Amino acid sequence: MLNGLKQFATSYSNIIRKFSKNLRICSHQLESDFFRDRFQDDDDEDFTTLAIAVKGVKMGLDSLAFLVEETTISIAGDYIEPIESFTQNYQVLSSEYLERARESFELHTDNLAATKNARDRYFDLKEEAEKQEVNIEEAMLSHDRGLISIDKVQRISKKGI
Repeated sequence: MLNGLKQFATSYSNIIRKFSKNLRICSHQLESDFFRDRFQDDDDEDFTTLAIAVKGVKMGLDSLAFLVEETTISIAGDYIEPIESFTQNYQVLSSEYLERARESFELHTDNLAATKNARDRYFDLKEEAEKQEVNIEEAMLSHDRGLISIDKVQRISKKGI
């Protein structure tokens, strides 16, 4: 959207600049066409009513061309340059933020995988400990019944360590 606005402002500025240039050309052409063959003496040129009117029209066209040129400068300064600056800053900052987000996402993904591995290892150890506890209890019951010796109970309990 900003690029479209920038293109519009640039095109509009170019059109106004061409219009101003054509006004100046028209002004000079009017003066040269009018004065080319009509007056041989400079004094006659300055004092005829028609010459004064043509010079007034020429000055009006030149003034209008100047105002139009000032408008193009204003458009460039008020619209085009700020949009260009904003889009350049936006592109730089957005690429930096995207890179940071990618790094954060990768770190999060790695931490998530490490947490899952630690949880899985914890549950595996817990399951082994529960099995060992059951084995020790069975060995103690067997010893109480006189089925196995205390040495065998100790070996079973050390097996889990």
